[in-house]
Amino acid sequence: NLLCKKNLLAELNGFDEKVFCVEDGEFIFRALEAKKIIVFESKSRVSHYHATKLRAYLKKQAMHGYWASKIYRNHPGRVAGH
Repeated sequence: NLLCKKNLLAELNGFDEKVFCVEDGEFIFRALEAKKIIVFESKSRVSHYHATKLRAYLKKQAMHGYWASKIYRNHPGRVAGH
């Protein structure tokens, strides 16, 4: 999840509309490449829907993994351990 100023969103051309999932992570990678400061706020709280059926859960995890791998390929050097 991400909270940012509107002018930063405009400066970096918003979210990549080709990215269906984990688009906040892709935006953060572009912000880092533009030398923007990213801050983690441990006190922030968000709610997410979590699937209660195994099939739906596995489908969502597969989708996240697929999109995360595409984003990592487009932003080499951003994957931990590389």
